[in-house]
Amino acid sequence: QYVEEFESLCRDYLELEEITASAPFRNYPSEYRYDHLSVARAAETVAQQERNRLGLGDAPIHSLRELLEREVGLRIFYMEMKPSDKFSAMYTYSDKLGGAIAVNRLHEEERRRFSLAHDYAHFLVHRHKAEVLMQDGYKRRPESEQFADQFAVHFLMPTLSVTRSYNAMKASQSRFTLGDLLRLAYYFGVSFEAMALRLEGLKLLPTGTFALMQSRGVNVKKARQELNLQQSTIYEDLLPKRYQVLAVQAYTQEEISEGQLAHFLRVNRLVAREVVALLQGQISSLLELPAQELSEAMATQGE
Repeated sequence: QYVEEFESLCRDYLELEEITASAPFRNYPSEYRYDHLSVARAAETVAQQERNRLGLGDAPIHSLRELLEREVGLRIFYMEMKPSDKFSAMYTYSDKLGGAIAVNRLHEEERRRFSLAHDYAHFLVHRHKAEVLMQDGYKRRPESEQFADQFAVHFLMPTLSVTRSYNAMKASQSRFTLGDLLRLAYYFGVSFEAMALRLEGLKLLPTGTFALMQSRGVNVKKARQELNLQQSTIYEDLLPKRYQVLAVQAYTQEEISEGQLAHFLRVNRLVAREVVALLQGQISSLLELPAQELSEAMATQGE
């Protein structure tokens, strides 16, 4: 059912572009190849090359969804998929549709970001191979899945930046604390577990540190609250921002009815009218804004 819903959303996005005569934006690289490299080495290489292509350097990526939608041209949906402990994300590609990813909205944002980076790896390297990312879906993970996991690690937590941040924290007080680990995870927008394992992999923490903290019952949620490391407001709507703008544009130009608008937006007519009131005076400017300004404009209107 989730595959069918995902396909329906992709078709509707394409239809809205056709109705409004809007050419899709695609800043796609050629598919990366990693012949003769180990999976780990290839994943780090591709992650660094893609970061360079997008002008990211080694800085944390604070708005991954917006980045991939606005700067790459992927179509990204946040769908509710149950059971949430089974389904993580879906990826598909066709020459007409382009690349599309559906992420499980029921997960914490750190996990959603990792799932998104994971499926972005498939787009970069295994472009024509559709995928449904499931928790523990493999007895032995295929090489393509190992690559995608490793890519996500390096794309979200670059070696140089993580090492530099770790060393700066440790130098300031001669030791690296649990609080520092939580702050580092927050800074890079990843889970406590992901950052702990990353530091273990870089030999900055002893192997088994995360397992030890688990066995001691470290309350990560409580520690985050005490350190005031709460997530900032994020964009987690089902539909991409551009999709919503195109739907309102089609409606205001009388290309679709109010009922069709409600269908495209996956809401009732009352909510559809509210979306129109929110966006109709800003369609042209929103379609032309760079990624960061678009995010700020949409956030302002939401408030």
